[in-house]
Amino acid sequence: MPWLFGFRILLGIGIGIRIRIGGDYPLSAAIVAERSTLGSRGRMLAWIFSSQGWRGWGTLAASVVTHILLSIFKSSLTNGHFGHIDAIWRLQIGLALVPCFALLYFRLTMPESRKFIQSTELSTVAQSQSLNNSTDVFDERRAEKDFVGDSSPNRRASVVEAHATVPPKNVQMMAFIDYFSYPKHALILFGRAMSWFLVDVAFYGVNLNPSVILTSIGYSTGKNPYEYLLHNAEGNVIIAIAGYVPGYFLTIVFIELLGRKWIQIQGILVSCLMFGILAGAPHLSSGARFALIVIAQLFLNFDPNATTFIVPGEVFPSRVRGLAHGFCAAVGKCGAILSGIEFIWWSQSDHQKYPQSIALSGVLWIFSAFQIAGAAVTLVCVPETRGVGADAIDYAEMQEKVS
Repeated sequence: MPWLFGFRILLGIGIGIRIRIGGDYPLSAAIVAERSTLGSRGRMLAWIFSSQGWRGWGTLAASVVTHILLSIFKSSLTNGHFGHIDAIWRLQIGLALVPCFALLYFRLTMPESRKFIQSTELSTVAQSQSLNNSTDVFDERRAEKDFVGDSSPNRRASVVEAHATVPPKNVQMMAFIDYFSYPKHALILFGRAMSWFLVDVAFYGVNLNPSVILTSIGYSTGKNPYEYLLHNAEGNVIIAIAGYVPGYFLTIVFIELLGRKWIQIQGILVSCLMFGILAGAPHLSSGARFALIVIAQLFLNFDPNATTFIVPGEVFPSRVRGLAHGFCAAVGKCGAILSGIEFIWWSQSDHQKYPQSIALSGVLWIFSAFQIAGAAVTLVCVPETRGVGADAIDYAEMQEKVS
């Protein structure tokens, strides 16, 4: 267990830390945002998130792999050789390395985007109180043309340039501090980070503990450990197929039609309603409660789970996008940590063994309260980013600043 704990920490560092611009988790949003047009940016980010949702997809894939492994070890488990459960979870973790190694080369050789480099150079120019040559440094439309559907020699040359002219780290940090010294920018950062935190308390409370929830609603039962694990895997597959994956695709379809802010608020409120019904109606059948869990998952992914990832990739300009997105993600994952640690203790029904527990219904009421707070923060502090070019706005603000 200590080895597993230690390597999980290293995994988090690998996903969350990247010396130049933030972690690979926020970096995926920054890369796509800087290479997309305004009209397709939200949809492209939603596609990327649904692939990180090989978490919608990935949860489904993990559940399918679990099914396969349980089938392979069925005879030994049904005959009482429960030590093979150890082999099952080790194989689950090991098989996850296959797609990681397949993508490693492409990730290590990926260049910086020209838009990021231009935006950081512009920040340096503005800080020195000179914009004489700034129009040669940054042009939003030209940057989009360079990276959307352009395979010309000029584009290939710009990729080489991107490798060679990455701004130094101190310039990037100065740009970050300068940008968020403005109260309105700091308020947006607070809104994005806090809404992510509040959403993740509920999202990860449910998704880090699916076996606890499935058992509490009476879905996971079995005569032996094999049947119990099999029913858990089946429940996770159904939730992924009926909740996760459709939620991601609904986001992809509607994000450019309905906007990010409205989708996030409605997703929060509907999932909050489902949690409230689950908490307030404990005598519903296990099938009805399972259906409510699926609906809650559908609307958590359509869309607060997706928009908390998408909007920080759009609302901040290229020169601070990666760091700002990483900050918001880190605050959000603090909510996930809080929920993951406390959920297992709060949700127990044995009050003698766990005197601090409030049972699953009490935990769901708490999640509902966090969801309502998340909707309020989104409404007040988070702007709509559909069709908005953060780099163009940033350029105009810097012109105004030095004029």
